[in-house]
Amino acid sequence: MATRFQRNRTGKKRVSMREISRIAGVNQSTVSRILNGTSGKYKYAEETVRRVKEIAKSLGYRPNRLVHGVFTGKTFAIGVIVPPSDFYRRILQGIHDKLLEKHYACILGWNRHNIEEQGNSNQEELIQQMLEHRVEGIILRPTIDDASDQEFLSVHNAGVPIVAVDREIPYVKADFVGSDDLEGGKQALQYLVEKGHTRIIHVATPMSISSISHRRQGFLDAAVNYECSIQTVPCNHKKVEERLAPILARIEPPVAVFCEISIHLTKD
Repeated sequence: MATRFQRNRTGKKRVSMREISRIAGVNQSTVSRILNGTSGKYKYAEETVRRVKEIAKSLGYRPNRLVHGVFTGKTFAIGVIVPPSDFYRRILQGIHDKLLEKHYACILGWNRHNIEEQGNSNQEELIQQMLEHRVEGIILRPTIDDASDQEFLSVHNAGVPIVAVDREIPYVKADFVGSDDLEGGKQALQYLVEKGHTRIIHVATPMSISSISHRRQGFLDAAVNYECSIQTVPCNHKKVEERLAPILARIEPPVAVFCEISIHLTKD
């Protein structure tokens, strides 16, 4: 009997589960469970599982995730939204490798937002695209601004789990993975004191972001354990050099500067 195929839009032959079941001598539901990784609870013989997989491989079978998703509600896709920086590229690689191991696809969205361009974010557009593709979860470095709460709430209401990276999401239940910024702030002050710095300028930002708040708290908590003078300078990130120049000009060095965010000072 001739082998039964389905043709896809490119004209290439697509092998069906029905054909695999015919060759393997088992019913189609057995083939479906084995190839979709849900056969464990049915206790199929190891020989049956091996034979089905070998036949599928020899015929070049590829599962149709779209069709499978219609019946199961699973798309085997996770949305990932991060800024296009080297730091997040390394995180993205780890996410990608783990999803690949679990047979999930990674749908990537670059968030254009950065501190220097407050409000210039495409986060809302990316989140809506992820939801339209019916991702099973979203991993993102959240942009925290006035419009963000509603964006995160739409994901929560859709029943899609969220994992926040580097920054916690206020007001919305979401898992969080990030650095220990509280400990980082403590270690920053300890390092400066151990280097002999006792006069320290603390550049404080008005932004209310969890990572910054924890870093600040760790720094100030550690200050009570050391004999040092700390001058806090509230400062918008765009005016750091303008604010610090007159202060540094009237203080005898050495002076250390602790910044809550990544900023760059120029030197004449």
